[in-house]
This record gives sequence, C-alpha cells and structure tokens, in this order.
Amino acid sequence: MVKLRNITMHEDGTVSMDCHVIDRIKRPDFFLHFNPKTREIYSDMTDIDYYYAGHAVLHIYFLVKDGIKLPKESTAAWV
Repeated sequence: MVKLRNITMHEDGTVSMDCHVIDRIKRPDFFLHFNPKTREIYSDMTDIDYYYAGHAVLHIYFLVKDGIKLPKESTAAWV
C-alpha cells in the first residue's frame, strides 16, 4: 500500500502528493507531481520506486477522472 499525504490539486490541473510506502520491506518516501490529463509524472527525487508510484498515480487518476473531490490523505491499495 501507499499512503498519500498532502494531496493538492493545483490551478493548472496537476496534483502533487507525498507518498509513504507501507510494506514489509522498508522503502524511502518520495514526492510526486502528476498531470492526470497528460499522464505525466514529475519528481525531483532520484530514489522513486516506480512500482509504488504507479499505484499512487492510478489511484489519483481515477479519482480525478470520476470527478471525486481529492482528499488531503488517501491510501492506494491493490490486491
């Protein structure tokens, strides 16, 4: 699971968030900036775990696509 914190929708339609990986193996936290329209991911960090970033981005993408107001915190989980 990825705990998303400080989820913020910006005026240009992009979304920024802090990501905290909840897993048995310790992974570093990372910051993402995502554009749901173009599906581009931006980050100034080099140690992003793209597996977990993908789940975070998909979670946000579907919330935005479905017109759901973004919460300040959320959890991206998968089975």
